[in-house]
Amino acid sequence: MHNDDAQGNVVHDLQKKLLNDLIGAVESGDMNMSEMREAAKFILEKTRTISEMEIDGFLKELSEKWSAFKNTTLVQGGKAVEDKEKEVIDKLSAYIKDMDTNSNLN
Repeated sequence: MHNDDAQGNVVHDLQKKLLNDLIGAVESGDMNMSEMREAAKFILEKTRTISEMEIDGFLKELSEKWSAFKNTTLVQGGKAVEDKEKEVIDKLSAYIKDMDTNSNLN
């Protein structure tokens, strides 16, 4: 999978989650139809060209505009940290395996 594909999947998954949250907010009465249309337009416009590095800032702005998205920011932010931790662990594991392989050659 290319990096652009992975980024596209992250953005697509984010759009899907936010639009589901939007529907939930309307169904629960936390947001009216007018706010929903405005938020949906904002989400689709912003995520059309967003990079993975810009997601945290976008979620912060979204939660400041509509309180229905406050939890989404926390969940998404936690996932970003989790993904970064996994990446670091994978790199360290590969490095350790490489060190073991090299020490066995000597």
